[in-house]
Amino acid sequence: MIIFTIHPIFYFSLNIFQVFKLHFDKFILKVKRIYPKHIFRLIMKTQKRAIYFFQYRKFSI
Repeated sequence: MIIFTIHPIFYFSLNIFQVFKLHFDKFILKVKRIYPKHIFRLIMKTQKRAIYFFQYRKFSI
């Protein structure tokens, strides 16, 4: 019973991660044109944190 409840959550979080990454890549391309390097670096750091968070969620579920 537990396996059936866990699986949809796992796939759901996986899909969110892929969609999030896709949108973030587009966002980064826009940001690269507009903002100077130090702001771009800051955004890259937050993106890495977000990816670690999603991976942690994925493995912990």
